[in-house]
Amino acid sequence: MSQQETIQDYHFASGSQFLESIRSSGYKNVARALAELVDNSIQAGASDVDILVSEKEVTPNKYTVNRVNEIAVLDDGEGMDSDLLRRALRLGDGTHFDDQSGIGKFGVGLPQASVSQAKRIDVWTWQNDIENAYHTYIDLDDEEWVKNMSIPKPEQDVEIPQKWKDTTSFPKDSGTLVVWSHVDRVNWKQGKTIYKNSEDLIGRMYRNWIHTDTEQPDASISLKIYNEETKEVDQTWKFQPNDPLYLMENTNVDLPEGVPDPMFEQMGEKIERKYQVTKPGEGTTEETVTLTFSICKPETRQRVDGTPAGAASHGKHAKDNMGLSIVREGRELLLDRSWTTKDPRNRWWGAQIEFGRRMDDIFGVTNNKQGADRLVEVANSDWEDYAEEGETTAETRERLKSEDFQTYVCLDLRQKIDEVIGELATKVEEIGEYNVDDTEDNDEDNRHEGTPERVGTAVTEERKEQGQTGESDEEEELSENEKEEEIQTRLEEQGLDERTIEEVKGDVVDYGLKFSFVEKPLASSQIFSVEPTAGSIIIGVNKDHLAYEELFSSLEFEDEEEFDEEEATEKLEAANMALKLLLEAWARMEDEESGETKHQLKDIRNDWGRVAREFLAQDQVPE
Repeated sequence: MSQQETIQDYHFASGSQFLESIRSSGYKNVARALAELVDNSIQAGASDVDILVSEKEVTPNKYTVNRVNEIAVLDDGEGMDSDLLRRALRLGDGTHFDDQSGIGKFGVGLPQASVSQAKRIDVWTWQNDIENAYHTYIDLDDEEWVKNMSIPKPEQDVEIPQKWKDTTSFPKDSGTLVVWSHVDRVNWKQGKTIYKNSEDLIGRMYRNWIHTDTEQPDASISLKIYNEETKEVDQTWKFQPNDPLYLMENTNVDLPEGVPDPMFEQMGEKIERKYQVTKPGEGTTEETVTLTFSICKPETRQRVDGTPAGAASHGKHAKDNMGLSIVREGRELLLDRSWTTKDPRNRWWGAQIEFGRRMDDIFGVTNNKQGADRLVEVANSDWEDYAEEGETTAETRERLKSEDFQTYVCLDLRQKIDEVIGELATKVEEIGEYNVDDTEDNDEDNRHEGTPERVGTAVTEERKEQGQTGESDEEEELSENEKEEEIQTRLEEQGLDERTIEEVKGDVVDYGLKFSFVEKPLASSQIFSVEPTAGSIIIGVNKDHLAYEELFSSLEFEDEEEFDEEEATEKLEAANMALKLLLEAWARMEDEESGETKHQLKDIRNDWGRVAREFLAQDQVPE
């Protein structure tokens, strides 16, 4: 070691770079990150868990709106002593790793989830009266904290801010309060948006706790909005269970009159598969994996006041719950849609796989408890995919059982799940013949069915669920009148006619589309413009650009025009030529640049290509 080198120069983690990596740790959205804190509360025996959202007024444009300022999670669990609190904020220092049961294990949940959303994390916890609460923190805006990356010794003289006490009833004997401030990565900007986007997710994840008729300990999970200006709680919601098997009564599904509660029934007996799992240093244990399947009752698929079941509230709810529910220690990791197809009939059955924490390595459970990667990986695989040349299926099974036990277990379960799902699909056909009754589209919605605007809207919603937010998203919470006013003003200023303006209003306000196209002249050489407006993105196609004539207008056919194959071929060839010339123009522009600009153009091309792949993959867009 040279004289200038120190041990600190070779820390396993490198300060700010390490923290940036942790902050980008893959939580799909703020609801998923909050779930880590709720996990801790339930593990601590809490019966009440409050998600508290404080909002402040901001004016990002001409409208004043409320935006998330801070987020807190309060529980009445057993609390922590000083040492445990300090350890709880350290990555990998979990106290539940060797437990035989329970949600927690990995020791990264609280710190990793918290810094993925915020730069400042304060924690108060108490075991013998709130007046004796310990406090410590993480502060990524503090250069000294980042340099040392050490959790300060908990103190008992830091008061809990009064606003949190005003938001809810604080447990006196024991509990924990976690507060996120400097929330720079929260993807949903309002408390009601957080609730709207997490209502079904939280309800599914913790259905076995918040439903009163289950074997798990009872718990209540609520979300409350605190207004920083009025110093009052504006709204309160209590999360209701969301059961994708539809075997629970009194869940969050809106059941029309005549639809039974629960609306599904269990398909046969639960299936238990037992496996001998060996872990180094821990020996071999027999672990049980339980498969549960359900199918709708005949009454569930009957029309409701003349409306097809698929178009009714319960049918739409069931469509959102299509897939295999993967449940670990009673808590859902994810609802995996790769085990089924987009056939609308698949909403009328449910499937669940449930296992304990000792199967984590087998199924590839991620440390943020958002997935079971190895299990999901085999969803569309079969024994043949792993067979060596000349092997029979039986020989492949035996070889994998000894050589790759993890894959063997996943494939064994996949085979059984696939077998039962096939039976379910057949029974659903017997219950009711497939027809338009299973779709929720009506004549009004059909105006945009299959259009780029509808496809783009669906893909954008999926990207938002994954935490990819955009400038336009901030105005999605405007009222319909505010949206119409902004569209009217913006497009009138651009000289667009009233008919076009009304069509855009209809796209955005009436049909809920994220994208709307208008044709207009642009002063510059742009082929198109991008204008975030009223929660949507208006794309202006430059009708004065040669690309418009050669590409867009060349493919237009009037509705009353008789289809001419020769003319269609000519138009397609012209459009193909125009598209290739546009790509050549970009390539030449990139070729002529140098230095940083050249690198930026390449990065933009890569980013555009990645997003374009999602938009063009229409077969992956939920129907």
